[in-house]
Amino acid sequence: MGRKAVDSNSIFIDGLFVSESDRIGEEGKGFGYILHSLNPERLLVAAEAIAIGQDALRRATKYARERVVFDRSAREVLPHRRLHRLRRQGQSLSLH
Repeated sequence: MGRKAVDSNSIFIDGLFVSESDRIGEEGKGFGYILHSLNPERLLVAAEAIAIGQDALRRATKYARERVVFDRSAREVLPHRRLHRLRRQGQSLSLH
């Protein structure tokens, strides 16, 4: 996960001529345009991370309900406090 989930590379293009009619925006402002476009991307990544966490919690809860350990439901064996704490943390993240 994280940086290793996506292959990233560097590319350098020096001395490439781009005519004015092919330019997007003002000359010399490209880096600022890129930084400005990253803000919505950060929100998207945060929303995806919350959704992944919520799905993981949903799957873990379903698994705990269905699993049988020592001839008993895992719900009777596994620590409930930990699951409740994880659920509260997940709800807290989605509210902020």
